[in-house]
Amino acid sequence: MVRVDGPEIVNHDGKTNALTAYFRSIVRVAGTSVPADLESLYEGRAQPSSNLTAAFTETETKLALLSMNRNSAPGPDGFGPAFYKAAWPTVKEQIMEFMAAFHRGDAQLERINRSHMVLIPKKPWSGGR
Repeated sequence: MVRVDGPEIVNHDGKTNALTAYFRSIVRVAGTSVPADLESLYEGRAQPSSNLTAAFTETETKLALLSMNRNSAPGPDGFGPAFYKAAWPTVKEQIMEFMAAFHRGDAQLERINRSHMVLIPKKPWSGGR
């Protein structure tokens, strides 16, 4: 239900028309922007601890990994926490390189979000018969 200037609108088309008209009326109104000095917003206030913005250490990264459920679902690379826990001495350098890139803001996160699906038949393919 949407109430516009008193009457209630309950059907879908009526609500769509009322909301569209409202947003068109406010979007077409030119606004003003005011330059903001973000530093002045925090003047005289406590600043966050430098520990909160420091680079990730190998110790805290390993502790985070060890606290994960080893039977959790695998990540985008197909490996789950059990693999990384078992292979930590071998993979820690690559993980720490990623953690540093993430902290710097130049990690290629779009590659993490990409996935490939492969359909694996449960029984041998019969050649289309």
